Amino acid sequence: MIQKRIAFSSGNWIVSLFISVLVLVGFYYLAVGLFKILAAISPVLLICSLIFNYNVVLDHVKELGSRLSQNPIFGILIIILNILAFPFVIGYLFVKSIFSSSWLFPQKEPIYSKRQATEYTEYEELPVEDESSYNKR
Repeated sequence: MIQKRIAFSSGNWIVSLFISVLVLVGFYYLAVGLFKILAAISPVLLICSLIFNYNVVLDHVKELGSRLSQNPIFGILIIILNILAFPFVIGYLFVKSIFSSSWLFPQKEPIYSKRQATEYTEYEELPVEDESSYNKR
């Protein structure tokens, strides 16, 4: 039986651990920076989301209320999470209100609308030919 010896360096795990820690620290600073920027502009984003489509914000509040009534402990945890992460929640509501807004993305008129259903198409009746002429080939 032939055995192959695999060279293993004891320093590889240290380098990969160091790079992993650097990546995690980078993600942390990215999240903190994004949180600070969103926290600074969150009042403007909330007002804009109310202007674009206020139903998105109302639906979010109604959903929080329904979660609170269905399962009080889980509802309280979700409300606390919404309060702690309010810049991200407001940013999410802003993006959702933009994409559901009828100002920026107007609804396309359906191909067959109600208006078209009442209009009649003009047509002309053709004279009926003898039935035996259809069967001739």
